[in-house]
Amino acid sequence: MAALLGYPGTRDAIEATLAGTSLKRTLLYLTNRFLLREQAGRRAPEYMIHAIVQSFYYDLLSRRERQEMHRRAGEYYEHEERDLLRAALHYQRAGDAARSAELATGDIWGAINQGQVRPLQSLLAALDPVQLEAALRINLQLARGEILAFLGDSQAAQAAYTKAVDGLKLLSPSPEAAKVEARISLGMGTLLANQTPEAALDWIERGLAATDAQSPTLTAALLNRKGTLLVGQADYPAAIAALEQALALLPATPSQLRANVLINLGTACAWGGDGARGQQYTAQALAVSTALHDTFGVLGIVSNMGIDKEISGDWAGAGADYQAALALAEQVGSLTEQARHSSPVAGAMMHAPELSTS
Repeated sequence: MAALLGYPGTRDAIEATLAGTSLKRTLLYLTNRFLLREQAGRRAPEYMIHAIVQSFYYDLLSRRERQEMHRRAGEYYEHEERDLLRAALHYQRAGDAARSAELATGDIWGAINQGQVRPLQSLLAALDPVQLEAALRINLQLARGEILAFLGDSQAAQAAYTKAVDGLKLLSPSPEAAKVEARISLGMGTLLANQTPEAALDWIERGLAATDAQSPTLTAALLNRKGTLLVGQADYPAAIAALEQALALLPATPSQLRANVLINLGTACAWGGDGARGQQYTAQALAVSTALHDTFGVLGIVSNMGIDKEISGDWAGAGADYQAALALAEQVGSLTEQARHSSPVAGAMMHAPELSTS
């Protein structure tokens, strides 16, 4: 249990860590003595060790014992329970930095959406790039940049992206290297959008030059960012063209990126003077976010719908949308959004609709 590093573990996980030893009676004994705590888990009952006990017994293990246990735990979480972050954590403790980095950098946004951003950040910081081959070193810096950007540390994120760019010089041209370059370009373009929009657009163009037909979703994300930057330059026809191109690359099934592109299309059309067309795109975005059960997304869309209606002179419709947005803000407990929507309708003109840039 000490080798699970304070995380809860099922009986299967604990037995796998100990190479298959049957532990049913032992777990019952330790639980009855209050050395372990049993709790409900997603698949089966899970056991947790008290922190002071975990620290004591982990220190008793030799380095070789720890590494063997972590290796077995990593294999279990990679292939059985499919918790890739925990698998990566155990491989790192087992001394297999390469396998740890492969798993930790494989699906950054999946980990973020599962609420694993802080432990993932700690793991990425603990991995030593010197122990990795060139491609993995670049992926590690790219993942660090994406996590740091998500957490709002733009300076550190930019430093990580810069290291990833420097690492690209060591790679031979290949489809995979081009995809990594495009991801770095998207990260830098997103990071610099509010600071230096012209530089951000240069990065996005670099990313689009690197992508190909094998990466339609990545290309769509780059075009989505390009559209938002062009809206900022008041080049609405070019922005709409880029965003419609992004939309055409995405499958019709609901996705967060599809909702974001539709929101941005609605905004670009509205600002470009075609309010009716903008409202059509915004309504489509609302349907997608509703299908995804994305309450925050719905909240933002309904707010934008109110702004569009207010601009067009539909005060009654705008008021209804602002009231709906306020109700959603109260539902999710967002004080910021409640403050934004609790003033009279005219107060909404104090802020412009926010572009969705994911």
